[in-house]
Amino acid sequence: MSRTWKQRWTAGRALVDRRLRLQLRIFLAVFVVMVILVVARIFQDDVNPLWGLAGFAAGLALGFFVARTKILAWQPSEGMVVGTMDALGVIILVTCLAILVF
Repeated sequence: MSRTWKQRWTAGRALVDRRLRLQLRIFLAVFVVMVILVVARIFQDDVNPLWGLAGFAAGLALGFFVARTKILAWQPSEGMVVGTMDALGVIILVTCLAILVF
């Protein structure tokens, strides 16, 4: 018997660590808020849309670089995918945070 989409969704969620799912939800919320703010700024303040696209491209490039900070791996003992950080990931994260602060 074929499982419904809800059963497949629930089964898939059980395979991903709760903290990792929470982080993804936070990133999604920040992304949605930023897109809304950029679109509002373009229409209200008559900003050139190319600036918005340039910012999006720069953020995407930075995101590919910072994505290395978290390594996703299957954890047999827990029976799910978990995200861990290694030394290189910590160095990249600290460097990016230092650049953003200063």
